[in-house]
Amino acid sequence: CKTVQRNKGIDGLATSKMDGELVAVKIQKESESLLEATTLLAKAAKKKGCRYRVLIKTKDNDSLFETPLPDDVIILDSYKLLLAQKYSLMF
Repeated sequence: CKTVQRNKGIDGLATSKMDGELVAVKIQKESESLLEATTLLAKAAKKKGCRYRVLIKTKDNDSLFETPLPDDVIILDSYKLLLAQKYSLMF
């Protein structure tokens, strides 16, 4: 992944293209809601010509059901979030 400087909507671009298209990647910031992060990613990716968008979700306190999220953004849980979810269920 190639780091993108001074861009609040994209943190990196995947160096290998998917279907010949660039892949924009964003990591959700602590201060961003899931909707805000996906909106920033979608806008910046459109400007860069990225058809595929991946958002790394870092917090679990956003409700996915309050506001519809864009269909063209793939949302993945961060490793830290996955571990927190797994171990909180064990206790």
